[in-house]
Amino acid sequence: MLENLDSRLAAGTIDQHTYDARKLEIEELIRKGKAFSLTRTEKLLWGALAVLMTLGGLFIFLAGAANGIVTIPGLIISAAMFIFGLNRLALIIRH
Repeated sequence: MLENLDSRLAAGTIDQHTYDARKLEIEELIRKGKAFSLTRTEKLLWGALAVLMTLGGLFIFLAGAANGIVTIPGLIISAAMFIFGLNRLALIIRH
């Protein structure tokens, strides 16, 4: 991110004031751990894991409901897997 910012300053597409402001924003994101990049392979693997978690949570819930056995731990686990999977998918799509 910083390399891209440096190259844009060198090319003249942004001025020094904009460069300084964006550099502070990027450094703050890096410090908080919110600035990261994923390769295509990493996106594919995380996406596959997210889909498996989402479908796994849905399967656990539906399997228990079809058998008439719905337990509190089963509901908690299936909901957690489903929500975690959807969260990962949203993260991959936004990134």
